[in-house]
Amino acid sequence: MNVQEIQDLMVQLFNNHQGRILNVFRILLLFPKYLRNIFRFQQALMNGFEGPLPIPWRYYLAIMAASQRNCEYLTHFLKEMFMASGGNMGWIQKGFKGIPKKLKKIV
Repeated sequence: MNVQEIQDLMVQLFNNHQGRILNVFRILLLFPKYLRNIFRFQQALMNGFEGPLPIPWRYYLAIMAASQRNCEYLTHFLKEMFMASGGNMGWIQKGFKGIPKKLKKIV
């Protein structure tokens, strides 16, 4: 990858993550081709329009996984992404009791 491609990738990272470049992505800048692939995968998984799960549900599941691992930074970031994707803050406040039945079955 040339310098311009790396700069373009950093702008995409910044724009797609609420004006941040996560620390893990900063480290992966040492391996720009790998970072590009990871970013594409993450975008397809979390923000892709295809698939049976709505985007807020994907972020809610990611919040639960990050919380289970006691990763406060990632949990906080995912909550922001959950809200930005149209998530219901009641789900966060009420926890398991506040989520739809279909999502409870997945969890």
